[in-house]
Amino acid sequence: MTHVLSFPGFRVLASTHWEDLSEAGQTCFTLGDPKHGVGALQFSTALYRSGAAPHISLSGLRRMREDFERSRRLEEPFDLIEKVEPLMAVVGSYHYGGDFLRVWFVSDGLNAILATYVCAWPDRDVEADECLRIVGSIQFVSDKQVS
Repeated sequence: MTHVLSFPGFRVLASTHWEDLSEAGQTCFTLGDPKHGVGALQFSTALYRSGAAPHISLSGLRRMREDFERSRRLEEPFDLIEKVEPLMAVVGSYHYGGDFLRVWFVSDGLNAILATYVCAWPDRDVEADECLRIVGSIQFVSDKQVS
């Protein structure tokens, strides 16, 4: 069974045992399974409000991932994915110290989300499918549509 989790500017579908673990007042949003989970999935948003449209492209998302890697001095990524439908996405995975880190940059051309999943390296496959489903379900919505 799944349920909708809504946040300012976007929503996702997640298994019912995944919950919003965000603290009040945070500008990023954290999901996880508080009883049996092994990691955390976090979302940071850049939402278009007004003015000149940003026209975010796949190559722009790729540069964002590369900048993310450089700024954190990450090793070479693996499991690289790029797609354009239904939303553009650039994905990379990393062995980060003793942890597994997966990074998604997702956009509809106007809005963007950085989603990160972190868990212990040995647990990297435990929640992988659920994270893919959640991030794959991202829908950007205007503030008036969020419920």
